[in-house]
Amino acid sequence: MQTLKNIFFSTKITAFLFLLLALSMATATFLEKKYSTDVAKIWIYESTWFEIVMLLIIINLIGNIWKYKLWNKKKFPLFIFHVSFVFIFIGGIISRYYSFEGMMSLREGETNGQIISRKNYIKLKIHRGNNTMIYNDPYILSSFHNGYKGNFFFKGNLFKIEIINYIPCAEVIVSKDIPKQKIVKIISTNNQKGRTENYLINGSIIKINEVPFSLNKDIPFGIKIFEKEDKLYVKSSFPMKSINMRNRKMTYLSKNTIIPIKIKNLYQIDDSEKKVQWVIPSGIIKGELKYIGSCNNNEANKNNSLDAITAKISFQNQSKIITFLGGKNTTEMSDPIWLNHHKIFIGYGSIFFNLPFFLRLNKFEVENYPGSEFPSFFISHVTVIDKEKKKNYLISMNHVLDYKGYRFFQSGYDKDEKGTHFSVNNDYLGTNLSYLGYFFISLGMFLTLFWKGSRFSHLKKKLKYLSKISIFIILFLNSHFVFSHNLKKLKSVPLEEISDNIHIPKKHGENFGRLLVQDNKGRIKPIHTMALELLRKIHKKSHIGNLDANQWFISIHQDNIFWTKIPFIKVDKKGGYEFLIQTKANKEGYSSMMDLYTIDPKTLKLKFILQEDYENSFSKNPIQRNEYDKAIINLSERIGVLHGIFQGKYLRIFPIPNDINHTWSSWIRPYSNNLNMIGLSMFNNYLKSLLQAQNEKDWIIADNEIQKIRSYQFKYAKSILPSNQKIDIEILSNKLNIFYRLPFFYCFIGIIILTVSFIRIFRKKKYISLIYNILILFLFILFIVESLGLISRWYISGHAPWSNGYESSIFISWCLVGIGLIFHKNPFVSGLTALIASILLIIAAHSDTMDPEITNLVPVLKSHWLIIHVAIITASYGFFLTGSFLGLIVLILYIFYNKKIQIHIDQLTIINEMSLTIGLFLLTIGTFLGSIWANSSWGRYWSWDPKETWAFISIMVYAFVLHMRLVPGIRSVFLFNFSSILAISSIIMTYFGVNYYLSGLHSYARGEPISIPYWIYYSLLFLLIITVLSYYSYYSNKFRDNIPKKINN
Repeated sequence: MQTLKNIFFSTKITAFLFLLLALSMATATFLEKKYSTDVAKIWIYESTWFEIVMLLIIINLIGNIWKYKLWNKKKFPLFIFHVSFVFIFIGGIISRYYSFEGMMSLREGETNGQIISRKNYIKLKIHRGNNTMIYNDPYILSSFHNGYKGNFFFKGNLFKIEIINYIPCAEVIVSKDIPKQKIVKIISTNNQKGRTENYLINGSIIKINEVPFSLNKDIPFGIKIFEKEDKLYVKSSFPMKSINMRNRKMTYLSKNTIIPIKIKNLYQIDDSEKKVQWVIPSGIIKGELKYIGSCNNNEANKNNSLDAITAKISFQNQSKIITFLGGKNTTEMSDPIWLNHHKIFIGYGSIFFNLPFFLRLNKFEVENYPGSEFPSFFISHVTVIDKEKKKNYLISMNHVLDYKGYRFFQSGYDKDEKGTHFSVNNDYLGTNLSYLGYFFISLGMFLTLFWKGSRFSHLKKKLKYLSKISIFIILFLNSHFVFSHNLKKLKSVPLEEISDNIHIPKKHGENFGRLLVQDNKGRIKPIHTMALELLRKIHKKSHIGNLDANQWFISIHQDNIFWTKIPFIKVDKKGGYEFLIQTKANKEGYSSMMDLYTIDPKTLKLKFILQEDYENSFSKNPIQRNEYDKAIINLSERIGVLHGIFQGKYLRIFPIPNDINHTWSSWIRPYSNNLNMIGLSMFNNYLKSLLQAQNEKDWIIADNEIQKIRSYQFKYAKSILPSNQKIDIEILSNKLNIFYRLPFFYCFIGIIILTVSFIRIFRKKKYISLIYNILILFLFILFIVESLGLISRWYISGHAPWSNGYESSIFISWCLVGIGLIFHKNPFVSGLTALIASILLIIAAHSDTMDPEITNLVPVLKSHWLIIHVAIITASYGFFLTGSFLGLIVLILYIFYNKKIQIHIDQLTIINEMSLTIGLFLLTIGTFLGSIWANSSWGRYWSWDPKETWAFISIMVYAFVLHMRLVPGIRSVFLFNFSSILAISSIIMTYFGVNYYLSGLHSYARGEPISIPYWIYYSLLFLLIITVLSYYSYYSNKFRDNIPKKINN
């Protein structure tokens, strides 16, 4: 027994299982890319051996909790951290074996109480007399996993099934080599499935959109096609239309009338319930139907195509072979076969599950982006019918229906926008246990960083006596380049340092910001507002380094050549890593104009480096644009705005004298290329005074030039100028940013009011009522502040502040708080309304889905969960990179080892371990936040997508590295630092490799995967040389006795 404990609970087994799990998952992602998701599931994710590995990890984890007595006070955070994985594992087991996932499709007016499963099953239905049995055996068929054999008992009799052939993505062809059968090809279209090809064999019946079609076979209902004197005729149970596709002539056909079929005519069933159009492109074909594979390992085709399965069914001494179609989301069964008076159906695909209630789709709505067919959002108006109870709900992409443990997620809709598709799951216990594990893992990680006696606190103590060296190293690692006025080096200099060397006082910037400007829609507003809007569009922030919008706007007009070299143009990371490389974006995701343009060798003119890609992306239908297309279009728009600034298009501060339309101009007249000589002269004088002020440190002359422009505006545009009061209010509104700050106060007050409300239920104390009244007073003050914000927006814009989504959200939140104050005697109302108001304000002011500008802009829908998830994970990458470079420095130090260097090696190793620890904590929390986002979006918190899988692989890799100090034989300082270098490869694969070399939801690859850059090979060669030299030095007899052999625990 003791021997088994030593084996299962040893740290060597822990390390081995970590690496085995990581290697297995990595292999699965490449299997998915080469073959399909099903192959990865069969061989890895859903295999018994993989589950055993995870079970052994949990057993080992529990054993080590006992072995190291992690429940002790000093180690308590580690206890919480490690126990959390037990909850996650149990939650995963429940989700894997006891939860349910499926799909439901509904048309408008339709009621349904069934879901089709996401899993695939081998299905068998046996019928004899009054007895029927249905068997469903979960199984995944693939090219490498098709040797299914099953035994089924019916009334004591054994039926055997054997799959003898499997063709994925089967495509039907007619082989004319052997004229064995008479076949009619029917091309059909409907609003749900689009165009499909169907083959009708002599004497058979098929269903097309639930309408039966037969060839030379009597049927009581449907479309009967028959042959007579080598001609085809049709008899329909429905009235139909026949349309000649050449001249568009239409003929109406009565039901139950025999008429000759006209080849290539379009036939439409004219019935309110049955909608199908069909064409027979040619007459009767003589041949044999065959199936060929057509998906070519393409996952998209695999998901949308049916597979051809040939099965042998045996009973007693009889057996029959049948070929049928099946696959994902398919519920149909084969045509019946008979064995000894038993009627047998077989199938492969999804099965039906009955819900304890019904769902009716009342209406489905799709709202597209203006001027396109690209959907902005879609909403399903449904009614839940539970016996005699009925309740209406809305289901959308961000609004889930929860009812009796079932969750309905909006996942798609029919092409005609009259039907909807829901993803459904029932995993209350598994999901919440996993979430509980996520909570404890986050709590344990957080406490570990600050808990007295933890490993992290131990590392911090060891660093105290070397604090000066620590500071030196941190500065060394984070300051690769020193600031220089040489513009060639500006790309690597933080914007804060650049902005500190731009000498424009804030007071002068505010004076300039009070000048008025006319935008391209004719609105007169302060330059302060214009500068903020432009900076937010280009830089996605309201400041740039330490410069506010006014100072930046002055500087960019004073020296636009300087700003062409500054990386401040936002590059969307969603465009993919290749896009960031092409645009030469820095680590913050910013690029410069100089990096985005090159000289065309033919015309010798400047050219956008991605001009061809932009033209290709822009020419696409919006619905066909991928993340790369959207990113390059957004970047082009930002560059366009910057070009406009350089050309003076946004500095229309000079009214054109006596212009009927009150048009303002910069130094170039709008709608023409003619110079405005007065404007050019006045602004040139201002720029001269600006330079003089910077040199002499006297800003009176520059302020006077601003006053001259202001006087010019008053002289020629007095009638349309906003008052000084309106200017002051708009600038104050920009600075206060009321709607950005209010939600925090609303949320805080709302939570306290609700807490006090609950306390008041149990304790009727005067002081509690006093606290409540004070809270209501604070809520009233906040309401007044929001009211003033709305009034100021109304006053500034000149129209009621509920004209767009941003304004309406603010207005609704204002109404909610007002209602809460009116009914303040019921404390729960006040608390809840304050909370809801805070949520609305957060949506309006803090999300990227709404723009705070007074002018209307198209919102970009984003998930706040996604933003947090990506931000935390990306932050972890910084710590891992730091660790890898620290490890490299340690190896280099070992090459030149002496006793004086040892203190530096110890210092760097401790910092390395601390960095990797924080990185692992952030990566783990970020990954689990991503699963919460996925679950809230489409109902699956873990789906083995390559991106999330590689994030988990990275967690396992770094868990191994940090546990090396506990494993005999690999505790050395050298191996730890060397492993920290190798481990970064998992992060590189997670961040870069998945996007371009694997398939999945996060893949940005376009066409063939890009080749591996040559510098990767050079880097590996360099690392190999350093490692060999360092290894020789570390283990040489000369130094071996002087160098610590392991990391101290």
